[in-house]
Amino acid sequence: MPQTKTRGTKTHKTPALMKLLTSGSRPDNPFIDDSFKGDLILPEKPAPVRRYNPGEEFDLDIITELASEFLPTAIERFGCCKCDRCFADMLSHVIERCPHALIKIRSKDDFLRAEYLKEHHRNAVLRQVVHVAISYRNRKKHLTPRIKM
Repeated sequence: MPQTKTRGTKTHKTPALMKLLTSGSRPDNPFIDDSFKGDLILPEKPAPVRRYNPGEEFDLDIITELASEFLPTAIERFGCCKCDRCFADMLSHVIERCPHALIKIRSKDDFLRAEYLKEHHRNAVLRQVVHVAISYRNRKKHLTPRIKM
């Protein structure tokens, strides 16, 4: 048989066979279609705009807030169980995997710093939400749906 060179490696396949092997359509992954990368994981509904009121003092957990924004959409997209128990379990796994970010808001400057840190941690939390959703995708689904508020 004649030897042909393809991409710097030797092969014993004939040119006709190589044409059949390389020119056909690629097998499709049933989980990833053309629109997979186009779909973005965004919060289900926009988070209420927080405003700082003078004299107000509260603790803000940035990671929990971001994870609870992204998790419902990720659960829908990856087909995970929607019950309250699985949601809480997934949320706790995301919080464990992300760096801790709890801020005490006492002034307008603290509030602005918290908003900055929220934007700073957004991508890291989203990566962990996707990771946890993928790991929970194959688990058994329960019969009780999660109650939307």
